[in-house]
Amino acid sequence: MWESSTYQRPALPAEKYVDSSGNEFEYGKRYWAGHQDAPREAYSVVTHPDRFEPLWAIADELVAALVRDFDVDVSDDVAEAVAANGSADWFVRGVKVTPRSPDSAPITILWLYCPIAEQASGGQGLARQGCDVVNHFVRINAGSIYSVPYPDCGCDACDDSVAGFADAMEWAATALTTGWLTETSDGYFLKDPTGYGQGSSGLGWKPWSPSSLTRRKKPNESITWQPWPRRQSAVPSSASQTQSQMPHQTPPKARD
Repeated sequence: MWESSTYQRPALPAEKYVDSSGNEFEYGKRYWAGHQDAPREAYSVVTHPDRFEPLWAIADELVAALVRDFDVDVSDDVAEAVAANGSADWFVRGVKVTPRSPDSAPITILWLYCPIAEQASGGQGLARQGCDVVNHFVRINAGSIYSVPYPDCGCDACDDSVAGFADAMEWAATALTTGWLTETSDGYFLKDPTGYGQGSSGLGWKPWSPSSLTRRKKPNESITWQPWPRRQSAVPSSASQTQSQMPHQTPPKARD
């Protein structure tokens, strides 16, 4: 995490599941650990889609820590979330955290949910049809064009663990607040000093929301966003929690 971070990862539930043959397994260790090829049908099915719900708690704590540690303004903005992704039906909440430095990249975190996930039952899986974000539970947008969903796919063949996505979200928040995001006319790259990172190129320049351009002097100029300003006085824990709490009822879990 960023230097002197107050972030504390929420406890994640144990990921133990049983496959159709009655064998217990953990995501992240099913195919990749054994260097096995996933069966073809696994690429079009999302089994246990509700297992990604703990990513909401990670997003909650990330926002709370950003408020505690940095000099920022915070706003709930569902309209911006809809503008970024096109449908109000998929959104639980959208929070924009804006550093009080015009040279630093704002971060918007979206909590996502697709009602079709309720149709999953008996561990039989859910076909990836009818809802494009059935397996996206959080999206982190930043700057003008940076936009990454968690999970990015989530199908059974990907064999993703929730802990792995928690690592990725925490790394992204650290990288964005440290000033490692560069945007060009061709895409973006977010890399730490070791060379590890994310990027997109050759896709053109497409802002994720009209309001994301407000800090750009020229819409498609190349820019490296600067580190976020640190907060000089501590924010009470209760205050940061209030600002980051989700003002909604948690959607129903998948029915058995």
